Amino acid sequence: MEIVRPEFETNKELKLNVIAAENVRQAMWWARFMAIVGFFVTGLLAVFALGCMIGGASWGYAMNSLFLQGAGSYGYDYMGAPFVILGVVYLIIAVISFFQAYFLYVAADKVRRALTVSDESLLAQGMLNLKRYFQLVGILTLIGVACMFLGVLIAIVTFIALA
Repeated sequence: MEIVRPEFETNKELKLNVIAAENVRQAMWWARFMAIVGFFVTGLLAVFALGCMIGGASWGYAMNSLFLQGAGSYGYDYMGAPFVILGVVYLIIAVISFFQAYFLYVAADKVRRALTVSDESLLAQGMLNLKRYFQLVGILTLIGVACMFLGVLIAIVTFIALA
């Protein structure tokens, strides 16, 4: 079966009535609010990530120095490695979260300004950033579903192996 896509007429203008424009304006207000919350969460994630990495890096030194009175290394040097790895994972999540918030904020700001001054190019730029936001969210959703599927598969195989 062939997918037929409609052809868009380039000479036909799309106009928003007052109700549609107000709904888009309110949606962009909420999008901007969610983007600002996203920036705040990104900052918290970054601080937590750096705290994990710094704390984990100093954990082995603290175990050897404080608890063993410097009596030599007894394998405690790498006890903080899980915290460092966790910090790196949280830093990656913070970077992804930043880009989500950034795309949403730029889209909301450009669409809001486009509606204020009736500028089609600003509206197009805003829609481009909104598309990027939804692409990123879609890709992350697919990755999450794949990880859940893999987790269920591993659980089933483990259950069968132990039975």
